[in-house]
Amino acid sequence: MNYSIDITEEAEEHLKFFSKNDKRLVKKINNLIKDLETHPKTGIGKPERLKYKDEEFYSRRINQYHRMVYKINNDIKTVIIISLYGHYEK
Repeated sequence: MNYSIDITEEAEEHLKFFSKNDKRLVKKINNLIKDLETHPKTGIGKPERLKYKDEEFYSRRINQYHRMVYKINNDIKTVIIISLYGHYEK
């Protein structure tokens, strides 16, 4: 079962920043996105459900500092990538 991927404007800006400054992270992010299409709750990057959110928000490690934060909408089989820069906030 494949999920479609939507990326917020904020996450797009983060991706543009990494494209200019760190090509290695862009490759890692693209691998994470590909994995999200089939395994939004499991897979690479140590997926972890965010505890302080009512909806299905998750994070995955991009590297030691940066996390991919995303929301899963199971009703329409969509994953919305919210952020790619830094750590999430509670």
